[in-house]
Amino acid sequence: MPDVTANAAAAADTARRKAATPRLAGLDAGRLLAAAAVVWIHSLGINPHHAWLSDAGRFAVPFFAFAATALIGESFRRAHAAVRRTPFPHYAAARFLRIYVPFAVWSLLYFLLRDAKHLLHPAASPAITLDLSVFLVGTAHHLWFLPFIFLITLAAYPLAKLLIRKGPLARGLAVLLLLAGIAACIVPSPVSYDDAASGAWNHAKYALGLGWNALPAACWGLAVIPLFPRLQTLFQRSRMLGIPALAFSAAAMVFDMRYGDHMPLSNIAGVAFFFAAIAMPSAPLIALLARGGKFAYSIYLVHVAILLAFDTALIRNRDTVSTLFLVVLFALTFALSLMVSWLATKSRLLRWAFP
Repeated sequence: MPDVTANAAAAADTARRKAATPRLAGLDAGRLLAAAAVVWIHSLGINPHHAWLSDAGRFAVPFFAFAATALIGESFRRAHAAVRRTPFPHYAAARFLRIYVPFAVWSLLYFLLRDAKHLLHPAASPAITLDLSVFLVGTAHHLWFLPFIFLITLAAYPLAKLLIRKGPLARGLAVLLLLAGIAACIVPSPVSYDDAASGAWNHAKYALGLGWNALPAACWGLAVIPLFPRLQTLFQRSRMLGIPALAFSAAAMVFDMRYGDHMPLSNIAGVAFFFAAIAMPSAPLIALLARGGKFAYSIYLVHVAILLAFDTALIRNRDTVSTLFLVVLFALTFALSLMVSWLATKSRLLRWAFP
């Protein structure tokens, strides 16, 4: 029999997200561009000699982390009173169905794909060892982000409930979260991942280290909840403010390409890109991009499977492929990921696996 409580929780979660409407076309366009940046990172990273170009997309993960936490408060603020009173267990069940279940399904799929690659090229593609870390990391290097978002949004639930209230408690909590994000930028990650090591704890440290790198943006997303309505109005009425925000993001991209990934700068760039997206004007191009914004997480899940197929074919020549080839590969992978994501939403059988 279906889990009535979980289904009701999922329906409540859907109602809560829809309550945050009207959707911001610029923000949806930003989501699609950030998803493209993630595809760029992994496409250009196929050839180690061109990996420095991939650092241009490092703002994308902080952008998604900031958006995930900042918009929780806004959805609670706009939601119907009954939705705001959704008990935490129901909220957690809805988050689990929406985020963690697709993560588990795609972990199984990537296990099968990587095992097939190992059978084809055993020397160049090591076998996957399954351990307890798979529940946190998954079976592909990009899947860690879904458990991270799942846990961050669970932690954000009580904080967002406090932050949408007016008063000194909300303001004080916002300041603490702002400082926590700054501290996470300054303090080195408490864990370090060793590529040559194995074991559940070492694999878990991979996800924990990357989660630490995105933690500043997640904290800052919560910190802006009390001011978010004013900031949204400011950037929408004074759209010229989006230009310096976008310019800063672009400058950070150039810096990261030149000097390598700089965690604090990438987090600030992700936040700046978020507000630049909010400030995007109503235009046909923005409206077109916005239509693909709802597929951002699906593109994130799908694209590595497509790249895995190309990488298997190129496994003996990956060090010699040109930059132009990798750029074409990026465009093709992004287009195929978007198409697969769109087709999946048309299927009742598949859509639940594409958040």
